[in-house]
Amino acid sequence: MTCFGPTALFKLGSPVDKLNDRTSTFPGFAQASVIFARYVFDVNVLLKKVQFNAFAQPPVGQDLILRFDINSVENVTDFTLGDGLSYAEALAGGGGISIPAGQTIEPKFTQVGTTQPGTEVTIFTSFETT
Repeated sequence: MTCFGPTALFKLGSPVDKLNDRTSTFPGFAQASVIFARYVFDVNVLLKKVQFNAFAQPPVGQDLILRFDINSVENVTDFTLGDGLSYAEALAGGGGISIPAGQTIEPKFTQVGTTQPGTEVTIFTSFETT
């Protein structure tokens, strides 16, 4: 599996941690199965929601679907940017995805648009401490 983009190690409650949110952009055309960021927290967190911005070019032909690998295991929760949409907000069900301290959190697309995969897609992920 290919991994590129920023690797971020944040300490919740530190000056770097403003609202427990992380922003990552997939450079160029979105690709399935490519990890494009990495987060590690030193406390337990809940992944609450994901906001998508695909203002350069939205996915066309089918929805863009995002999942997170947690310690290299794919979580089955789908976060979706609909076909042709430039913006969406997707909430994690059940109050959020619980992630223990020290676990690696890596976003990747599991499906991209068929006609246009989506270009320069930015995800804004909200976490809260537990």
